[in-house]
Amino acid sequence: MLVKLRTFLRDLWTLTRPYWSSEERWKARGLLLVVFPVVLWLYLGDQGRHFGRWLMPIYPALCIIFVALGFTLIFGI
Repeated sequence: MLVKLRTFLRDLWTLTRPYWSSEERWKARGLLLVVFPVVLWLYLGDQGRHFGRWLMPIYPALCIIFVALGFTLIFGI
């Protein structure tokens, strides 16, 4: 396991080393600053859709619990 991690890190450094010394690194950082939030926003939106599908069978039960809790808090019943 440790050998695989070491190999992965060495390959990653070999791949990313030119980035740290290139003249275009500021353009790349700006592009990353713009693209990363958009990709993250799209990914999290997709995850929300899957999470909603996962919870779909228990939505009626959650509604009943929240209504009962609301009546308890408002009316003290």
